[in-house]
Formats: sequence, structure tokens, C-alpha cells
Amino acid sequence: MIKFGMAGKSNILEKCDIREVADYCFKIGLDLFEYPIVHGLPIHHEVIAQNVKSAFDGKNIALSVHAPYYTNFSNPDPAKIESTMGYVSAALLFAKEVGSDRIIVHPGSQRDLSRSDAMSIALENLAVFGNRIDLQEPNNVYIYLETLGIIRQMGTVEEILQMCSIHHKFVPCLDFGHINSRYCGLLKKEPSNYEDILKLCKDTLPENKINRLHIHFSKIIYGNKGERSHTTFADDIYGPDFEPMIDALIKLNINANIICESAGTQDMDALTMKQYYSSKVYN
Repeated sequence: MIKFGMAGKSNILEKCDIREVADYCFKIGLDLFEYPIVHGLPIHHEVIAQNVKSAFDGKNIALSVHAPYYTNFSNPDPAKIESTMGYVSAALLFAKEVGSDRIIVHPGSQRDLSRSDAMSIALENLAVFGNRIDLQEPNNVYIYLETLGIIRQMGTVEEILQMCSIHHKFVPCLDFGHINSRYCGLLKKEPSNYEDILKLCKDTLPENKINRLHIHFSKIIYGNKGERSHTTFADDIYGPDFEPMIDALIKLNINANIICESAGTQDMDALTMKQYYSSKVYN
């Protein structure tokens, strides 16, 4: 089964507390909620995590956690790498506290390095971090490395698949809005590329990782350097469209968690995707 949810608070929930957010997600029929700690682990995180956990308990809504934005495994500075590993470790802790089995992580930026050098540094640092978490207290939290939407960022589909190959707890987060942006409309112009990307994942990843695939979806305005800003499903210029993504997942028999990241309408847009999926599966 494909499940659907939203990232953070939509516009109508901006002033609501987390219990009201959880009640709302349950009421409209969402399956997932992605909690952002994108600016770092909050003060009194134990209390906040307990509030989040109790708000969603009993509602059959699975949680994910988005780690801080400023992680960069491609940074050649050892001190900066330690900071990145600290941010990811903090997100792992918070996910464990809220009862989530996944965190979403940005792999990094090329900066002024060559692409190959940046990739080599990222792979080396990710291997070190994988060994480090193996030595920590065992838990069931997986690290989802996200495809990114700006050309100078690390995070093409191929790069993410290579990064995820080096540790059993590294899994892809396919952000199709980002993929569409960094290739200036790849999925909008040629929707068959959804299927090509998913087939590549199936051919590359072991079955246990395919079975826990995580997807971000939104329509995104882009320029010649890639992603500029998220928009809503009302956009009919930039895209991409969600229907061929869901069709491809159904055709390839891939179950995934899909998180909507629309700009303020992520609740209704997630519900639109779920309704489309239901109409295809149950009809």
C-alpha cells in the first residue's frame, strides 16, 4: 500500500499546536506526518518529542523527521564534518524519542570542489558515520538521503543510490520535485522518466530498501541553476504532475511513503494524491 501525508504545518494549521495538527491529519484521512527539525534539535527536545509522540499515538499516522538543512557530508573540513554528523545524530535521537523509524537528510553541496572529489569525500564520510552508528545503541531508525534540486548540490538519483549502497541503514528519499527542477522539467516534459527512475532503484537496491522507499513530492519553480521555490498543485507550468508517479508505483508494485511538500497546501494536495491512488487501486 502507498501511504500519503504532509510535511510540517499547512497554512490553515499555522497557529495550531501539535495535538490539533495530529487530530486534523486523522480527521481528513492522512497516513503520515513529517516533523521538521530543519533548524536544529529544539531546546527541551525530550518534552517536545513526548508531546509529538502522544499527539499521534493511536491515530495510525506514521511519523518521519526531517534533519537540519545544513548538513554537508561533502565538506573537506573535518570540523564541519563533525558538525554534520552531530546534526544527523541529534535527528536520530529525536526520531527515536517520537517513535519514528526514519529521518530525512540532505547529503551536501559540491561547493568549489569537482563533482568527483565532492562525491569521494561524501562516500568516505558517510562510511565513517555508518560505522559510528553501528557502535551506538541499536535502534530501528533509518537514514534517508534525499535527492536535491539545485545543480551544485550533491544528490542526483545516481549519487543517492551510490551513497545508499555503503550502509544497510541508508535508504533513498526520492524528491521528484527536486529531480524535475535540477533537470529543468525532466518529469513534466517526459512523465515516463518516473518509471525509468523507479526501475533504476529496483535494479540497484535490495528488496528491503525498495519496500521502505520514501518520497517527497511537490511542484517547484526552477531556473537554470535548479530549484527556486515550492508552489502548489494549482501550478500548471513547472510541475511535475503526480499522476504518472503514482501510476508508475502501482505498475511496478512499489509501496512507498509519499510526503507532500507543497507551499502551504500540503494537506489538501496530499489528500488529492491519496484520492487519486484510491480511485486507481479500488476501481
